[in-house]
Amino acid sequence: TQPITNYQSTLVSASINQPRFDHDPVTKECKGLFIEDATTNLLTYSEDTTNAIWSKFNSTVSAYNNVISPDGSLSARKLVESTATGIHSLTQSFSVTSGLTYTASAYFKRGGQNAVIIELTSTFGTNKWAIFDLQNGVVGTVGTAGIAEISSIGNGWYRCSVSAQATSTGTGYLTLDIARNSTDSSASYAGDGYSGIYIWGAQLEANSASPSSYVATAGSTASRGYDNAAMTGSNFSSWYNQEEGSVYSEFRIDQKPLAGYYNTRTWALNNQSGNSVYSYVDAATGKMYHDVLYNGSLTSTIQSSNTWSLNTVYRNSTGFKTNDIGVSYNSSIDVDVSNNVPKDISYLQIAAQSSGVAPLRGHLRRFTYYPKKLTNQELQTLTAI
Repeated sequence: TQPITNYQSTLVSASINQPRFDHDPVTKECKGLFIEDATTNLLTYSEDTTNAIWSKFNSTVSAYNNVISPDGSLSARKLVESTATGIHSLTQSFSVTSGLTYTASAYFKRGGQNAVIIELTSTFGTNKWAIFDLQNGVVGTVGTAGIAEISSIGNGWYRCSVSAQATSTGTGYLTLDIARNSTDSSASYAGDGYSGIYIWGAQLEANSASPSSYVATAGSTASRGYDNAAMTGSNFSSWYNQEEGSVYSEFRIDQKPLAGYYNTRTWALNNQSGNSVYSYVDAATGKMYHDVLYNGSLTSTIQSSNTWSLNTVYRNSTGFKTNDIGVSYNSSIDVDVSNNVPKDISYLQIAAQSSGVAPLRGHLRRFTYYPKKLTNQELQTLTAI
């Protein structure tokens, strides 16, 4: 019954041109270097839900900030149900392009009621929706939503999202309904005039099948550029051996690959004239590959039998020199003993985005370079689970 002070995870912003070393908000574990693609938050008021752009139905939004938000500031608002019988909701409209997948997300916390419904309506054919249980931290009843996800970020806050593909071009609507429990799909009831849920950080993204990191808005849409981590010049040439080498990496894909991209690159050793040694995940098959380009031609490609899944750590080691390539994914080993390896590599890219190549959309936990080709047994040992 005596007071203590707990560590509180806080959502902060990294400065431009600074790496984002991300941590799990619940376990405090360091996830690694966070790499993402560009995105735009299409909602013009992501935090100030009192603004008239948000339509209220049988509900009000507290005029003052009355609870600590995920970024550590006193900025979260409470959506309060009225005493009327019916749906108690908050809505914002947005422009929709047919065929694109949209992801709506926001941070929620219990405020007298235990659940929230996220709906995408009008231009999505049948309404896409799901209920999120804010008491137990799980997805409840799922209607016709394409994808529904929930994740705890600590202090009772959850980030919830619904993704769905638009079936027509026009005006769509994002609606957030107060619900009493995880099966309250109608969300129609007589309110008490004071219960509700806390809301902060609403986001809507196009061409995305899962939510990316939060982009704040205050009166207009806002965008985030894609992460491009690279080592060039003497920062690279001072340690790289052109004759042979080995790379060990650990990575995790947190978000589904972007539509329209054929692979997700984890790392690449490149030059400017078509020579490259690189590792990637095929977006269509989920297989992991290691390729070598020599004088602009593919001279070696090794496919692993492993397939990736979200939020799973994968270990990859690659050793390479002329006529001797070994690749290990999570203890497996594949070899190529007839190949040419380029000897004019000039820079390193980590999980970078380029034409047809999506960024990692996740975390690079470890990247280690050896200036020699390790034995195949050593490569396997590195990736043993």
